[in-house]
Amino acid sequence: DGAVEVYKSAREKHPVQKCFLVTAIRGPQTWLPSLFLQRYEERLCNAEISDKQEMIDLYHEWLMTENSQVREAVGSVRPKLFHEFGQTTLTEQMERVEQNGGFSVLRPPEDESSQSELFPNCDLLFLKMEDKEIWSDIIHRLMPGVRYERNRSRTEQCPNIAEHYRAIQEYTLTNEELNALIQEDAHTKEYFHVYGYHTTTEDDMSIAQSTA
Repeated sequence: DGAVEVYKSAREKHPVQKCFLVTAIRGPQTWLPSLFLQRYEERLCNAEISDKQEMIDLYHEWLMTENSQVREAVGSVRPKLFHEFGQTTLTEQMERVEQNGGFSVLRPPEDESSQSELFPNCDLLFLKMEDKEIWSDIIHRLMPGVRYERNRSRTEQCPNIAEHYRAIQEYTLTNEELNALIQEDAHTKEYFHVYGYHTTTEDDMSIAQSTA
């Protein structure tokens, strides 16, 4: 909702100009720890948790008991954006990102009656965080004159937990945790699937990530 308000404000100042919306995705290995840190930011940044195992235990507890945050985050923005630009899927767009060398551009449907009422005269640029080193080149190529600046990383924002944060980034999700996160939610299942995560039938088995 906040992003929509920013868009509407910009549109009021520039009502007829062509616009680019930008959205990005990143894999569970880095996104889940970031979401976790956001949830416990005060405790973690103030170094209230000093023991690495204590942090891993808290991360596991969060994955198991507060996983609705993950499903809400997965389904609240990107699927709706894709719907506005022609009923595409995350799987389709991830394939296009690979084909295009790091990005996909979604344009409004040719049929004017099917075009987005919320984002008229706009294109949508879809990126992967894993390709962030080439974002500047992509943005300059597609939007000449636009200046791209990177945000500070989580560990730069909270240097006290840098070592512990790396520990949860290296943490391997269990099948039990993955099932708790997905809970038959189609968008969440697709998100994990495009990053090579597949559930197994045995609860004590770790998730096998595809190397393809």
